[in-house]
Amino acid sequence: QTFEHLDVCTHPYIEGRDEINCSECYKCQRTMLTLEILGKLEFYANVFDLNKFRKNKKKYIGWLLSKKKKLTLDRELIRVIKEMNQIDSEIYFYMIKNILYRQKLKLKRIFNS
Repeated sequence: QTFEHLDVCTHPYIEGRDEINCSECYKCQRTMLTLEILGKLEFYANVFDLNKFRKNKKKYIGWLLSKKKKLTLDRELIRVIKEMNQIDSEIYFYMIKNILYRQKLKLKRIFNS
């Protein structure tokens, strides 16, 4: 079973960390959100920091929704999130924040060149 060994993290193993995965990178967050939707996340408590995920979940969904280039996996996850009616005002806040941040960077490049 994968409950004790699932390793999806894009960050290298950090000495002294109990979990295999960082629970913060996009791959960890996407995997945890998928597992949560499937009702299986609790089985993976030994390889992910579930408290970290719950703290950052809405921020991650806002980032996911605001991405310009969406991978097929992203589009599928977004479709399920929308079908489950999981988007609330806090998620919209993070989505708008990410969009505005990208616009700010674009303006900086324009005016600093």
